[in-house]
Amino acid sequence: MKKCINCGNSIDKQHNYCSNCGQNTSVNEITYKEFFNNLISVFDLEKSFFSTFIKLVLKPDIVVKEYLQGKRINYFSPLKLFFVVYSFFSLFAIIIDKENPNAIKILIENLLFFLILSLIYYGFARFKIKYIESIIYSLYTGSIIFFIVRSFSISMDIISDSIDDTLFLILIISHIIAMIAYLTFVYKKLFNFKFFISVLASIFTLTALFFLLQTSNLIL
Repeated sequence: MKKCINCGNSIDKQHNYCSNCGQNTSVNEITYKEFFNNLISVFDLEKSFFSTFIKLVLKPDIVVKEYLQGKRINYFSPLKLFFVVYSFFSLFAIIIDKENPNAIKILIENLLFFLILSLIYYGFARFKIKYIESIIYSLYTGSIIFFIVRSFSISMDIISDSIDDTLFLILIISHIIAMIAYLTFVYKKLFNFKFFISVLASIFTLTALFFLLQTSNLIL
């Protein structure tokens, strides 16, 4: 028999965890490897994060539908996905932005982005789904849109002084096309819209997001 280092409970030698408190019985002195593993585990960046992200680009309907059906073990949770993507770009923005942007304001703007997107999805679904489901839709697909937007924004901040106006315009158009293309794909797969309707829905969504976020930006 051995004693649990956490609660003092008696544990059989063949057991690896305390039956009373769940403490691991084989705990060694802290090492740099364990420290960094714990740091990474704050975001739980395991295989499911990268596989979920890639699958959301290629098969967003499969990810959302299977997650809502309860097949969640292979998927990174939508809320955690949002916070990981948001935290990454926020940290990057602080590093390259000498003006030290208001982190609270940025967080509120990003939460509004997902809220507005969820309401738009809810409307396009004609209220046939639960609102919580439209939130899952927006957190998953919105994280990809957010990634596209922030990647472009940061890239422009870095290279804008070294490119001419023509190339700048080409990059902006390419960025808009990428967002429309992804949203069109989402509407076609998730909502079973026809291609032309999906394109119109995508343009409406991006336009609504732009104007509503601009309005909220003036208020904030």
